[in-house]
Amino acid sequence: MKESLVKEAEVFSLYLSGKKASNYVKEKYLSYNSKLIAKSQSKFDKILFSIAKKNWFFTKFCDLYARFFRPQSLLRHKLAGMVSILECTPPYHTILVDSKKKISFLGFCFTMFLRGTIMGFNMFVALLLLLPLQIITGKSDIKDWEGGKWKNQR
Repeated sequence: MKESLVKEAEVFSLYLSGKKASNYVKEKYLSYNSKLIAKSQSKFDKILFSIAKKNWFFTKFCDLYARFFRPQSLLRHKLAGMVSILECTPPYHTILVDSKKKISFLGFCFTMFLRGTIMGFNMFVALLLLLPLQIITGKSDIKDWEGGKWKNQR
């Protein structure tokens, strides 16, 4: 169990910050997970999480998919916990919150266009790979969406 959580910490840290997790970050991630109360997950959520913790590259697609289609999944909770750990830990906080960069308005617009294009492509790939998997695994919560929130969400 502990080795699995350490591997998760390494993968999620690499995905979120581009740096390997230090021993301090791993320790804090283990502590966070000991306090995390996991709700029962659907079969798809378990598969999504197991894919995401394999490699930072897979985490990118799983996180993007979960952001829009599984916002209450265990993956999103664990990534949120890792972000909060990283943003309070040097040197990771400078990567996540870098306000010292000066950029022109045109440069900002170009950067946002480029990032939006990349995100759109990544979302296309995520949908291509994960939506059929969600439908195959049984209950597709797509039909449970009602009025801006999931029916089973309180």
